[in-house]
Amino acid sequence: MKRLFIILTAALMTVAATAQEQPAAAKANQLVCSGNTYYYGANEVMKKTQMLDWYARHNCQQAYDQFAKGLKLSNAGWVCFGLGLGMDVAAIGTAVAYINSAKTGGSQAIPTGNPLYITAMCLGAGALVLEIASIPMLAVGYSQMHSSVDVYNVVCKTASARPYWTLQASSNGLGLAMKF
Repeated sequence: MKRLFIILTAALMTVAATAQEQPAAAKANQLVCSGNTYYYGANEVMKKTQMLDWYARHNCQQAYDQFAKGLKLSNAGWVCFGLGLGMDVAAIGTAVAYINSAKTGGSQAIPTGNPLYITAMCLGAGALVLEIASIPMLAVGYSQMHSSVDVYNVVCKTASARPYWTLQASSNGLGLAMKF
């Protein structure tokens, strides 16, 4: 039983140690995304805030545009989520004020014409709309940012000067030239 425990402990320690390393594909000079961390090769590690500069330095306009679009969309999603949370807090504060005013007034029925009641309901509904709208914005934005890695690896990394044939005139006459 002790041997089994020692073997299991050693296996878990090995798994934990290898989980800290970079993804295996990052060692082959490809851009790899793991969470919000981007790896290029064995020694370049970047966060999402550094990726726009990295794409600009590597002259990949398609990946730059897709990452920028995803970053704007995810930032808009976080703004909507934050505004929704702020409106939730305001709705709760207004509801507490309404409940306190209803207790002091002695009314047991809920008067729907009360401005505090209407304000609390509108703030709550607006908060719900903003929070629900933030979910697809965040999902699509992060998806676009992460798929810009594939755009770089397919479009920009594999792009090279393609040779082509052309007619060339010189002092010796016309000739067929291969440009590469």
